[in-house]
This record gives sequence, structure tokens and C-alpha cells, in this order.
Amino acid sequence: MTLVSDGYHNRRLLGIASELDMAATVSPSTSRVDAAQLGSESLAVAVGEVVGFRRLDSML
Repeated sequence: MTLVSDGYHNRRLLGIASELDMAATVSPSTSRVDAAQLGSESLAVAVGEVVGFRRLDSML
């Protein structure tokens, strides 16, 4: 399965797919990213890696 999203979401997409026992690859879109989006996504990935992406989703 190939998941397509903004390039800065790829790490989170792979983490979520792994938690769901899905064999997935990612394909980034070509949209631009700004520093605020990248910072927010980096924080979400870090927290997701520590507490789990399913748990993170329920927290939001």
C-alpha cells in the first residue's frame, strides 16, 4: 500500500501504519512546508513515538 501526503507527514504515516500492522510505503506530495508546520509535525511524531500514535490521536 502506498500512502500519499505532504512530505513532512511521512514519518508519522509510517508509524501509524506500523501500529496497524500494515505494510506501507509513502509517496510525498510536492507541496511547500513552512517552519511552523514542520515544528508541529516534528512534535507530533516525537510524542507519537513515545506514547503511540493511537493514544496520541485520542488525546487530540
